[in-house]
Amino acid sequence: MTSTTFFRKPGGFFQSYRAALRQIRGIALLYTAILAVVLPLLMTLTVTQARSNFSYYSSEMPMEYYLSSQASSFLYSILSLFVLPLLWLFALIFTVSLFRYLHDKRSVDLFHSLPIRRETMLFGRLTAELTALVVPLLAMLIVCFAILLCFGIPMQAVQDGMLDPGQLWLRTLFLIVNVFALIGLMIFFLICCGTVFDAAVSTVAFCGGLPLLLALSLSYLGSALPGFCGSDLPRFVYEGMNPLIGAFSLANEPVVPWLLWWLGYGAVLLIAAVLLYRRRASETAENAFAFPLPRVWIRFLVSACFGMCLGLLIHGIYSSFPFLLGALLGAFLSHLAIEMVYRRGVKNIWKTMPSLGVVAGLFVVFYLICSTASLQSASISSLFLCNQTFFYHPAASARNDLRAGEIASNILLA
Repeated sequence: MTSTTFFRKPGGFFQSYRAALRQIRGIALLYTAILAVVLPLLMTLTVTQARSNFSYYSSEMPMEYYLSSQASSFLYSILSLFVLPLLWLFALIFTVSLFRYLHDKRSVDLFHSLPIRRETMLFGRLTAELTALVVPLLAMLIVCFAILLCFGIPMQAVQDGMLDPGQLWLRTLFLIVNVFALIGLMIFFLICCGTVFDAAVSTVAFCGGLPLLLALSLSYLGSALPGFCGSDLPRFVYEGMNPLIGAFSLANEPVVPWLLWWLGYGAVLLIAAVLLYRRRASETAENAFAFPLPRVWIRFLVSACFGMCLGLLIHGIYSSFPFLLGALLGAFLSHLAIEMVYRRGVKNIWKTMPSLGVVAGLFVVFYLICSTASLQSASISSLFLCNQTFFYHPAASARNDLRAGEIASNILLA
């Protein structure tokens, strides 16, 4: 029934696109309704209230300029604080709704039996999701501009603080590209995992684990190596790791390199997802992972992060307790915890101990490198202090005191 209705011809991208839009149209209507309330309605109320309060605003600024500044402040704030989290939320809902067939054995057999290539089906559903997210947002922003024109607000920034349509569209483009990168990340893990729960755990662990591991490692290096300052690391190193942290760059003016970075970030993940999807066996549905490499990577991130965190915590409370021992203990406990989550129990968990040994070995190597560098730094500092030793001689001291007195008297006479 499904194949004859939606896919009359092999390789039907548009059939897959229309079928996906029909599948999520109810959620898309709710999303559009929320945007209609948040953007046009609230902006109309904001500008109306600003017009009524203009008589209490003592300034030589014309009313149109004042209304433009109020509208600019509202739109910039609402895009960063509400619209972007709303896009993340509905991107998650759309992605899970459109790709949940990958995690049900009966559904995946049905979809893979249709006369359409897997990558065509993936791109058709991805395009439908982007359409459902982007088109209502752009439509509501156009409605906002029409409302501003009705109020007589100029569409150019004559003074600082006024609404700049170019900057507003640039921020909107940043939101779209950021969400595109997040969708690519979610689709990648949905294909790598056999259940939605495992995909959600893996996505959260990846987004939080990578920057946290870097921050903890720099914190330990700062305490172990004299003169090392990990806070000097540029912000873009953290913000470029995943789309969720990258949204903090929206607080500044979005620039073209950020747009290109997130566009390339999402494109690389989608290409990797397509390559893996071609090799994904239908029998892996409802299993923890369809491919072993992402599982190994997530397990390493969780073990390393919790190990570093526990090692630093114990060493900070009781400095005589070795950092390495606390890190190994934390890595062992977190390794067991993440494996219990993926395996839904402790069955055959001992088979993953070799990977724990790899993490422990990396901790030992990291600790030895830091300890060796710390000892070398201490020896260099001692040698420098020895070279700077001063010897006291009474005659030289008297001559220096006499010369200092002459300089002081000359200054006072001047």
